[in-house]
Amino acid sequence: MKRTFASALVGFSILMDSQYMIAQQSKPDSLNSIEVHAQSPAPENAVYIEVLGTVLTAYSINYERRFHSISIRLGIEPFRGPAIPILLNFHFGESGMEVGAGAILLPTQNFPYTSLNGPKKSLLLTADFGFRNEPKGRGLLLRGTFIVIFAEKDLGGQGFLPGGGGLGNTPIIPWIGVSLGYAF
Repeated sequence: MKRTFASALVGFSILMDSQYMIAQQSKPDSLNSIEVHAQSPAPENAVYIEVLGTVLTAYSINYERRFHSISIRLGIEPFRGPAIPILLNFHFGESGMEVGAGAILLPTQNFPYTSLNGPKKSLLLTADFGFRNEPKGRGLLLRGTFIVIFAEKDLGGQGFLPGGGGLGNTPIIPWIGVSLGYAF
């Protein structure tokens, strides 16, 4: 009887040890993946230069603050205006896709595109759709976006670029932008 009990105890002990060893082998992988996400989430801040893009000019300087899957973007085109884009973006997980909407504030009337919304208005609405490549922690940020700007009036065939170039009299202006910066 003692021998049977001892054999059963040894067998039970081996079984429990093997279950413990299997559990130990699976835990580090799951813990490591949790630690990786805890140590390197999507960056909360980004600073970048957008070429062409939301303000329809050569470039704008932008700061973006991210809160999980939503970010707030504030930019400035300092030399020809100023023009100040303010957008709210939604980020789709790790795919890099983003969708946003907001406004472009034109505080002075000497900005070249104030003809888009009449002589007394100083706000243009905008929406964007794009992809971004950014690190999990800190590093280089690359963005490419398709932008739509909603003018408030028919442009009467003058276009929207200085000198009358552009899309004619449409109040909806499609545009593209490319950004390069640093996420941290």
